[in-house]
Amino acid sequence: EMELQPVATIVPKPDMPSDIFAKMGNVHLASLNGRQYLETDNDEGSRFVLRAKLPDADSIYLLEWDYPDDKVRSVDVVAQSARLKGSEYELQNGFLTGGEYANTNTFITQKCLYFPRSTDIAVIFMTARQNKPAAVAELRVSKVLSGLPAMSYIPPVKGDGPGRTIGVYFEDPAINYDFGREGGSPAGFQVMLDRIVSYMKYSGQNLLTYPMVWYHGRIGDEYNPRGHVKGFMEAFLQKFDSEGLSFIPSFNWHNLYFDDLKVTQEAVDNGSFHNSPIAIWNTGKPNPGGWHGTPPNYNILHPAVQERITPSTHSPPPRASPFPSIGKIPCAASSMPTGSWPMRKTSGSISVAANSPNSTRKSPP
Repeated sequence: EMELQPVATIVPKPDMPSDIFAKMGNVHLASLNGRQYLETDNDEGSRFVLRAKLPDADSIYLLEWDYPDDKVRSVDVVAQSARLKGSEYELQNGFLTGGEYANTNTFITQKCLYFPRSTDIAVIFMTARQNKPAAVAELRVSKVLSGLPAMSYIPPVKGDGPGRTIGVYFEDPAINYDFGREGGSPAGFQVMLDRIVSYMKYSGQNLLTYPMVWYHGRIGDEYNPRGHVKGFMEAFLQKFDSEGLSFIPSFNWHNLYFDDLKVTQEAVDNGSFHNSPIAIWNTGKPNPGGWHGTPPNYNILHPAVQERITPSTHSPPPRASPFPSIGKIPCAASSMPTGSWPMRKTSGSISVAANSPNSTRKSPP
């Protein structure tokens, strides 16, 4: 159990002072089982904001809110600094009731850990979908004392398999924005690293997946999106080794550039792309485009493609790593701008040849 110190209890009402309450759209009081709650109108985007003061910005806090489970609702919940200097990713949550989730006609309490960046915070409750209004009866803020207790762990019985794996997945390399510290500085990175480990152990998670390679290549000194500290990957691995956690670096390369590859209608029509790095659909044509829900543009079996991407998996930390926490590297290859026309893809004649019964060529490991 967490040791908690109560900080604030807010029962929202429409006539609260403007320095602790704001709204967009109309709000009103309603009731369930004799208990009042504040509700927005039915318009998508209607919201209200509750403001609270924290004793310090160095601690972890627990936010709890009671909401009525009495009708169909779709609610976004965001907690952040009340006076923003820039975008924050401190807490993004929400809840759904009704519809496929049968209403219980009771109040439900939702609890979230909060890692603040300031002592002046705002908690926003917004109607996410039309006619599914946001509503809250009470917000409570507590300070977490003595850190987050680790969840007890029962190892799997021998012979029953490796046990379950559950964890945190980052599609984008954005962890520096989380956990209340700027992870792009050495001091902030260390606090962030300690906090994600304690959060994972408290919530029973044992795996972190994070990009080692992102849109334009391996994250490091030459290409450093989102401002990572030098040696951040090795620091993750050392920490996770010592804490008995697992780490999988992901391979999310989305852009390759071939200056000498020109996309023309003639090349599409005469099939000359079939031996190029472009991937070709079973229609004989390249992917016409689209960021999501389509195969990648380029052919991962093509030598020119492998020449670009393979070195990123060979530089440390490789799969044969001294770090026991590291796992296999998942690969996601998607968009490839070629010349001035980005196109998506699946395969080509070189793929067919490479995978024919007579081929000695092997797919990349």
